[in-house]
Amino acid sequence: MLRRALSAGVLGTAGLVWIVLVTIALGGVWSSFERPARRTIATPAPSLAALDRAIALAEPFIDGLYAPRADGTAAMAEYYGLPVRVRLDNGPWLLPGAGENRVVRVSSVRDRDVSDVTFRAGDAVLRGRLTVDWAPAPAPARITFVPRALDGARRATLALQERPLATVTPGDVGRRLVALVPGDRRGLYRSFRFTVRHATNDAEQYALLRGDRDRAARLGSTARAGGFPAGRDIYAALWNASGAWGDDMPVSAAAYADCDHRLAPDDRSYLYRSKTCSLPSRAYLWLSTFDPLVGMLHGLHVLQRHHDPGRRYGDLDRQGISVADEIGRWERLFRAQDGMPRCSPAACDLTWSSGVRTAVFGALETELGYGHDDRISRTYADRTAAVILATQIRPPGVMDTAYGTLQRPLQVGGFAIAWRPGGRLGFSPKLLARSVDRAADALSMPKEYTGFVASNAESALAAYAFLVRYRCRKYAVGCRGQFAMPRMRAARR
Repeated sequence: MLRRALSAGVLGTAGLVWIVLVTIALGGVWSSFERPARRTIATPAPSLAALDRAIALAEPFIDGLYAPRADGTAAMAEYYGLPVRVRLDNGPWLLPGAGENRVVRVSSVRDRDVSDVTFRAGDAVLRGRLTVDWAPAPAPARITFVPRALDGARRATLALQERPLATVTPGDVGRRLVALVPGDRRGLYRSFRFTVRHATNDAEQYALLRGDRDRAARLGSTARAGGFPAGRDIYAALWNASGAWGDDMPVSAAAYADCDHRLAPDDRSYLYRSKTCSLPSRAYLWLSTFDPLVGMLHGLHVLQRHHDPGRRYGDLDRQGISVADEIGRWERLFRAQDGMPRCSPAACDLTWSSGVRTAVFGALETELGYGHDDRISRTYADRTAAVILATQIRPPGVMDTAYGTLQRPLQVGGFAIAWRPGGRLGFSPKLLARSVDRAADALSMPKEYTGFVASNAESALAAYAFLVRYRCRKYAVGCRGQFAMPRMRAARR
């Protein structure tokens, strides 16, 4: 009897889950048939001088994240933080967030980050409190370490990337060990972790655009080893570099090849395993069809392959769609908050805007407006460029964030990952959204750095690619590399 009741309960729950999923899926299908009336938005276009300044300010931010690897290749670090590594006696270097090495946030205020760290190798362990006081570059950052325990080892060596910070012995427990590190040596602060999908693939395209063949080759070697032939990444369309791959590339499992490839760590870098790899690829691809990010990149990819906004293609949910049909829905989302949101099967979160989604929307509208003479799209391209410029972190790195006013000079030149209406940097204030993000974080690797990251490689490279494209299309300036004439044509005057 009990077994029968339990079986009925399980079946009932499964049936309820199935009904909910079908309802959500059908909701996505029904909404896909919507064709909102398009309308222009009034906005002044950014000047060429403003675009030039923003692009020039972004380049040192991006360049500093370039991370040489021990095998002679290179990767793109995820962000700037406090990459302190530790060696216990003569053992291997231990990197935060890898293995059993943990970083726990204590506090993050205007110009200070405080965290508790644990580094472990077998029976040897170092525990302590790590504090960094940030100052505007070129003034040095003040890094303080207070060891709380050193067990199973005679000494511990601390370094910031390759720069020595301190040597700790058991007699140093409780002492304050201080080091001043130049704030203008950005490479010392790049994260140990890197990604191949998006960041390193994007960085290869960035290096090609800049004419740095050596860096492009080293980044490309890492990308190939990580399972990505050149241009087979969903963001490759942003760089006009995905044309060799079929129309379905952005919604194929091959675009997420990093989930099936592991790159060995070295003493200054390790591969970040994305939380998306925790899901079956088919499930993640299906979920991604509800988010405008993949939809817009897919549309841009097809548009650049066929040069026809009316070209029909399909994703995992629908067949016979076109950029011309879809663009009105994306424009409506943009108008709702002056930026593009992240969407799930349940709904779009209109409490914050995503930097990468907004940049991709801008690139697509730039192609339609200035490449295909769509006068409505031109107004959105102009407005998106203005929005992206407004999210760039300017010197000296003082930012209005959802967590208070913070000064992080290393963020200067980057473009915001996320912002709330009004421009305050940060993600959604909704309890449900924060709970979902925490659940997603539980699927991720442990954190390497627990301070505020306003910009990262993904958001900076996406914004950079959009602005270079927009400048070329609108002003016929900087049309080189992947954006060289005649591959890219400036707007007709």
